[in-house]
Amino acid sequence: MRRGAHPSIPAVLLGLGGLYGVAHVLAVIYRARRLTEYTPDAEDWVWYTLLPFVSYAAILGGAITLSSLPVNALFALAGGVILLIFIGIHNAWDIVTYIVTEALTSRPAQTNARRRRFVAAASR
Repeated sequence: MRRGAHPSIPAVLLGLGGLYGVAHVLAVIYRARRLTEYTPDAEDWVWYTLLPFVSYAAILGGAITLSSLPVNALFALAGGVILLIFIGIHNAWDIVTYIVTEALTSRPAQTNARRRRFVAAASR
């Protein structure tokens, strides 16, 4: 039988991914603090900076402890990945609702009337 890859190879790759994620979130925080046209509120700070930082830190911590505490490390890695999935779903929903509400408020009444006529004709 053949053995799999040495445990340090996946740990190094996961660690590099977690380290890159932490660095990226720190760059996002730096750029968000310099914004002048928009001031992020508490919800923006939590969903776009704090939670991604926690998830990437969990991935980095899981990668560091993968060879010494493999069970706990796998739980940390899974928790970080699941958190990233939920963050992605929330942020995608947040962006879609923003686009829809901006489109409805910024379009002229003529375009909305044309759209209503099209929807009414299509539903017949």
